[in-house]
Amino acid sequence: MIDANVDHAVGAFLESRGHQVDFVNRLFAPGTPDDAIDAFAKDDGWIVVSHDRDFLKRIQQKRFNFPDTAESGYGRVMLVGKESQQLDRMDSTAALIENYYEWAMATSHRLVITIGPNWIRFDDRVLEQTPKPT
Repeated sequence: MIDANVDHAVGAFLESRGHQVDFVNRLFAPGTPDDAIDAFAKDDGWIVVSHDRDFLKRIQQKRFNFPDTAESGYGRVMLVGKESQQLDRMDSTAALIENYYEWAMATSHRLVITIGPNWIRFDDRVLEQTPKPT
């Protein structure tokens, strides 16, 4: 699911690679809270591709409370950096992301990926090692 702040070309690129894609601005009214979008994605098994700084903060805060494995269909890909570079970064990392997705599915890991201007980070902790809130 491509968030409203991500270039639609990213969605078209992912479709060209055979992925099912839909857009937040087609599924939700403008101004829908991120929590509602995230809950829908979780319930329906979508990977959210976003560039929203507020959403990124929420992901970082809840990152260690994210028990949903890739096999649930749910995951998060955050694009950090200039919006004009989103398509190029997705293009240059797509094969790596797809390989990580397959690995996460096979090993019951979560799918949390952050893509920066010249780096990519994967949350590859096993669920049992994830700290719980105190």
